[in-house]
Amino acid sequence: MDNNVKKENSKVLSPWFILIICLIVISVVITIILSSEWNTQNAMLVVITLTLITLIIYTSATHSIALIDKSRWELENKCKAFYYMKTVKENEDSILFGIKNESILIMYAKVNCNFNIYGEEVEYSDDYNGRNTWYIFPHQISQGHFEISKLLSKKGKTVPNMIKERDDTNREKQLTMELEIKFRDEYKRERKLPSRIHFFDFKRMCWIP
Repeated sequence: MDNNVKKENSKVLSPWFILIICLIVISVVITIILSSEWNTQNAMLVVITLTLITLIIYTSATHSIALIDKSRWELENKCKAFYYMKTVKENEDSILFGIKNESILIMYAKVNCNFNIYGEEVEYSDDYNGRNTWYIFPHQISQGHFEISKLLSKKGKTVPNMIKERDDTNREKQLTMELEIKFRDEYKRERKLPSRIHFFDFKRMCWIP
């Protein structure tokens, strides 16, 4: 269960605590009544006491129900998002990267691709190295794209070079990414996806997890 949900549930007053308060109030009232003669004032005191006890129970029950509803709502609307990558058909060099938000809350994401070319780290842009924040509105998609040729050029490589160099022994090592995504919602609740390694297959021209 979410930590925020646990905190909210811990705020719910214990039934035993309410019962003890009610018993104390009743005991005080009975003591006052027994120590004096029964009269109109004592009758009014009993009525007021019963009203007070009823209000305490009602307020506590209402508060508890509200907290439970809030906890359930937060649990049902926690970070619900996923990513996808696909090659643009018109240009196999361009990769479309998107994040879909399936919750009713605004989501913020940090995307770090950790690109490697033959084991050497290479950065593309701040959108893909964890520096910039992606904003994804409820039930919407935020998209970006990056180009394989531009990424390879940072290490003096080209797509034709990589296709020529590709074989069964190095195809999973030529161009790789260790994708890390951190999500945060409006309530500052965070969720980090497990890092996932992909490699780019220069024969099929697509990323493979």
